[in-house]
Amino acid sequence: MAHTHNIFLSHASEDKETFVEELYKRLKDAQYKVWYDKEELGWGDNLTTKITEGLKASQYGIVVISKNYFAEHKEWTDMELKQILASKNILPILHGIDMETIRNSYQKEYEEIKNWVAISSDKGIDYIVQQAKRKIDNLKSEKNIEYVRLRDLLAAKNWEEADKETYLMMIEAVGKKDGDYFEEDELLNFPCTDLRTIDRLWVKYSNGHFGFSVQKEIYLDVGGKADGEYYEEAWKKFCDRVKWKVNSSEIYHIKVTYNFGTSSPRGHIPSPLKGSVGMMKFSKFDVEKISKLIYRLNLGFLSKGSYVDSFLQTGREAPMGEAATDDRNDAEVGAKETAIGPKETAIVVFSRIETCKL
Repeated sequence: MAHTHNIFLSHASEDKETFVEELYKRLKDAQYKVWYDKEELGWGDNLTTKITEGLKASQYGIVVISKNYFAEHKEWTDMELKQILASKNILPILHGIDMETIRNSYQKEYEEIKNWVAISSDKGIDYIVQQAKRKIDNLKSEKNIEYVRLRDLLAAKNWEEADKETYLMMIEAVGKKDGDYFEEDELLNFPCTDLRTIDRLWVKYSNGHFGFSVQKEIYLDVGGKADGEYYEEAWKKFCDRVKWKVNSSEIYHIKVTYNFGTSSPRGHIPSPLKGSVGMMKFSKFDVEKISKLIYRLNLGFLSKGSYVDSFLQTGREAPMGEAATDDRNDAEVGAKETAIGPKETAIVVFSRIETCKL
């Protein structure tokens, strides 16, 4: 059964008012999907069936352990505890009780929980929610990348900064720095663990509205294939569906907007836009070579700004009135010509999403 909830909140009803209700609200505010009996159980429901389904559908079980929880008449808490322990995904909280008391007064229960590290409710709900984030968000990285800032930006719905941070994290994961370019092989072999972490954060904090896997789903739905190949009609339909503004010229200049948040079309972000290339000076290349070079450089996780439209249109005038000279060395030109544009970036990422089974 697929997990539809992050947390099953197991507790004694007597502890709702003193602790559990506020914990539930704070976990919900932190964007976690919490199975909470007060919200999930309705008139006529079979308690055993509903609780068992809720436990199976949850990644973790937070167990609020108290004297009330271990009361002899508490058959439901006993059932919940046994199933959560069997899943081995228990996050115990000691509320108004300590392990010494449990060992002395509830020996059977002590033997069941003694090997699990518990948090005391005395530490406060802020601390507990932070620990839940560390455990549940599971910010794994094959490249020792720190994803806390990306998570916090997404949790705050700061979509634009999160989009920029996504580029920074991804370029770091391939061993490069801000302003560098992605090459096709780097994205085709992008570490799955990191891609999964990034995508899961986007999906979670947008409630399934944004994320690379969301974009891949849309691309497949309009007739594309996640095989790294370009399907022109599918690409056009995809851009129309996610409302990426694409001009009609050969150089695809994709624009996104961050003003409307999740009111934007599903899959609108992350964008294949971020990076920094700086202003270039050009010699007397012919128009075809310049167009090809700029096509490769212009965007695709590549540019925080863009080259001047007049230069793109004429192929003759250097940007921003710069003199038409070329002071780049061969290595710089070669590196930039291997970069890929926005269309290729998105399509290659879709392919990697598929191979990583996201």
